[in-house]
Amino acid sequence: MKKIDSAILVLNKKYHLKYFLNLLQKFKINNLRVIDIGSQKSLMNQNKNLKKNNITDLNEKIFTIAQQLKKNFFLFDSNFYPKFNLFKLEKKFYSKNKSLFFISKSNSKIIDKSMGIIKYKDISKVFNEKNINNFLITKKNEILCLKKISKDRLFKIFTNLNKKTIFLDRDGVINEDTGYVGFKKDFRWKAGAIKAIKYLVKKNYNIFIITNQSGVARGFYSEKDVKILNDYIIDQLRINDCYINQIYYSPFHKDANIQKYKKISSCRKPGTKFYKLIKKNWGIVSKNIYMIGDQKSDMEFAMNCGIKGKLFKKKNLYTFIKKII
Repeated sequence: MKKIDSAILVLNKKYHLKYFLNLLQKFKINNLRVIDIGSQKSLMNQNKNLKKNNITDLNEKIFTIAQQLKKNFFLFDSNFYPKFNLFKLEKKFYSKNKSLFFISKSNSKIIDKSMGIIKYKDISKVFNEKNINNFLITKKNEILCLKKISKDRLFKIFTNLNKKTIFLDRDGVINEDTGYVGFKKDFRWKAGAIKAIKYLVKKNYNIFIITNQSGVARGFYSEKDVKILNDYIIDQLRINDCYINQIYYSPFHKDANIQKYKKISSCRKPGTKFYKLIKKNWGIVSKNIYMIGDQKSDMEFAMNCGIKGKLFKKKNLYTFIKKII
């Protein structure tokens, strides 16, 4: 199944911008256009994440931007939190083989109460309010709730979403550790790894991979190679209808062969830099967090962060995780 990687976010309120960016990043939406209708000031000057993630801040009409995308895309109105699984939405979209668009039956102003997937060829239909019968209108709560929610209620929703979090080491946990795995050809999934992640997704866990990649510092492979492999991991998970929030890696080592990576870095486990960064950027609020790893440094990382550490030395990750969660 071809995956949708583009989205238009109609931004009405700033206080939950980062949550929408995280949500879309979690599902690997790489091409995001932001229409800012809630502020006179440019978002680009207010939010560093927009620049860092190559997100465009525009004040154009949706129709114009959609023509630029020239592909199927998600459409979100930030006034309405889309509490749903994007994969379910995609499956429904492709199985029906038509545009999916969710609107309020009581309001013909599509953008005010809407989100959905749009086919490029159907743009003119979607944005012509006279053709409202062309839209597939969802039943209440079938995939998402269209009810407008308050700032406090929205905060509680995201707080509840971020109560379950797990950190996974990579080599030896997600994949077989054959020594400095830096390329797709050397990557082999650990038994039960994909099934374990699907299980965690079903249990509503935020899932982060935190990995020390000293192979970069030693010159065995480059940061570009690491990023290519990370993308491959995420793509393979998406093919299997599951996902993780993000992969964090540290390329540093005190005995590095490459000078720019030769240092003692707090982002390298057992350092706690990534833990603090994740809590800040993703709004993680719970202290009931697991770290699963196969090395002493993983357990030291858990201890330094004040979270639960579980040493994984078994053959099957799914069996191991199901016993503790």
